[in-house]
Amino acid sequence: MKILSAEQGRAADQYTIKNEPIASIDLMERAVERVCEWFLEQFESSVKVSIFCGPGNNGGDGLALARLLHTAAWEVEVFLVQKEGSSDFNTNLQRLPKEIPLHEALEFNSDGFETDIIVDALFGSGLNRTLEGPYHNLILELNKALALKVAIDIPSGLFADDNSSNDLPRIFKADYTLSFQHPKLALLVLPGAELAGETVVLDIGLSQDFYEEQESPYFYLETEDLKLFYRDRSKHSYKGTYGHVFHLCGSEDKMGAALIAAEASLRAGAGLLTCSIPQSGFNAFNSRLPEAMLEDRTQFNNQNLSRYQAILIGPGLGLGGPSAALLKQCIQDYGGPLVIDADALRILADSKTWLSFMPEGSILTPHIGELKALLGRKELGLDYLEASADFARKYRVYLLVKNSISALISPSGKIYFSDFGHPSLAKGGSGDLLAGLIAGFRAMSYAPFPAMALACYVQGEAARMAAEAGHAHSVLSSDVLRFIGLAYSNLEP
Repeated sequence: MKILSAEQGRAADQYTIKNEPIASIDLMERAVERVCEWFLEQFESSVKVSIFCGPGNNGGDGLALARLLHTAAWEVEVFLVQKEGSSDFNTNLQRLPKEIPLHEALEFNSDGFETDIIVDALFGSGLNRTLEGPYHNLILELNKALALKVAIDIPSGLFADDNSSNDLPRIFKADYTLSFQHPKLALLVLPGAELAGETVVLDIGLSQDFYEEQESPYFYLETEDLKLFYRDRSKHSYKGTYGHVFHLCGSEDKMGAALIAAEASLRAGAGLLTCSIPQSGFNAFNSRLPEAMLEDRTQFNNQNLSRYQAILIGPGLGLGGPSAALLKQCIQDYGGPLVIDADALRILADSKTWLSFMPEGSILTPHIGELKALLGRKELGLDYLEASADFARKYRVYLLVKNSISALISPSGKIYFSDFGHPSLAKGGSGDLLAGLIAGFRAMSYAPFPAMALACYVQGEAARMAAEAGHAHSVLSSDVLRFIGLAYSNLEP
């Protein structure tokens, strides 16, 4: 799914209104019907909903939602910034049933306020100025209120595209954001992603012809996209069909990282796996993962790397000189796809000249801390995605910037957002598992981007299933590995 700028989004509305054709008020009604459907599916009708409406079309959305929920027998109240606004706002205010209580929004005080859900329909994606005065005070009070918070289109105070000049405390902090047609860029990157909560994209039927004509470097991955990448196993195949992956992972005190990555590569579907590890880890591997073939790390110089379809280097490797020598040798001697993670990324950050010699199709998988080191920054800043895209273009590598919403960046500078993560993955071992999955997919001849995208999806789905089987707090990477097979089943036709 292509992500458009705020200006392109407004143009999409106008194009649809002109060419469908459909009246603006009817397009608003169609959009709010999708919002109402989401509420009816998500919550019990016994909840109380308090809707805060600004004077623009975002406020018109809120008024229309109040009417539709009232019609569905929900308890609804409306807080107005003012009683006159845009044409569609005015029309929906006139349509509002008289039974719905109206209050002054700018007089709102969170002390003693009781409701189940607060809906933010104050300011939409057209906002380009930091909220001040009474609007700032209203946002502060709403953020203090004890209720579940839902933003329509975008949290009020957040700019749709660039928030480098914005003031974060002046932005509504949502648990859910219901974004129309496509997610706004600000909902997917820091700091906006944390303020938006869970983003839900609602299809409101804007013109697909218009979307296809628009240029954008940003894209949003959906499950249907992953189904296009997925390839089932052939009846007439054998282990060699699915590639031989080689791991340079683990050290005497970090053998667990190597084990997690190794099992992930095999569960991804790789036919064969050879692990170069310290001999002290042989017993652990043989007892936990007998399917892996093992080689003593001290014999690495005798390796014929060309016989492998993919190499993973980094998880648990360590940061000393011997590890750096291993990474350098892989870059120099191996022409196939490298997957570089964890300690190997730290080594690479200190030896940036090596980046110019990376094999084509190599994938780097930094978390935010490792990305800082690669970019040579103490702090990332709000331009971290643009800086990451420049890095990918310069060194002709693929980047997977791991986060709650991960960014997959191609050497062309295109950025794809993967929102398949799960809170249970906020634990040691998750990065090792993801790197192992990617290496497994690469060994099976998946191109770099599909390998990254499928790995993010399969890991996220497996983590969700593991959490449902127990609890997000208690999920270990070992638990996630056991659900990889079930996660795959969601991709099958």
